[in-house]
Amino acid sequence: FFVRPLTMVVVHEVARCKGNLQQVFNYVANFANSEKWDPNVDTAKKISTAPGVGLGTEYEVLTVFKGIKTPMRFTTTEYVELEKVVFRGDCPTTSTTDTISFRSDPENNSYTLVDWHADIQLKGWRSIFMLFLKGSLQQLGQDAMAGMMKACAVMDYAVVEAADAEGQVMVEAEDIVSTKL
Repeated sequence: FFVRPLTMVVVHEVARCKGNLQQVFNYVANFANSEKWDPNVDTAKKISTAPGVGLGTEYEVLTVFKGIKTPMRFTTTEYVELEKVVFRGDCPTTSTTDTISFRSDPENNSYTLVDWHADIQLKGWRSIFMLFLKGSLQQLGQDAMAGMMKACAVMDYAVVEAADAEGQVMVEAEDIVSTKL
């Protein structure tokens, strides 16, 4: 049996997002899009040179927590088309594993249920503060999922799909209204 270390916080949120499974998966699985929906992400950029996204795709992400900006590198460590994507984020102070699962809403396949599970761990001496940050980190998860739902609600998936077809993958900022809280 596994005992979670006191240096780790688990954040778990579920969102019902407008868009069918393919549309929502394609949008969220490209972590560069997180800057458009996650208020805790200042910038996100795909740095892998291979076209598209999938296993091994890397991103540079500038996160924001309590007003402090921290550059992190995220790598896609698991990629199961239309089911699940796992991102591993790392920097000198923090590591995180974000597991995002997708399934069609059984009541309406024009919506997708997104299940986000993040294991967040502070490194070194910072780990002693984890218990004090638990509430703030859980709020971070709620804000991210609220932003995702807002982004999907106003998303023009035709624009996303056209960009993907042209190998651009990422939606440009002018193609979506900012949904950051």
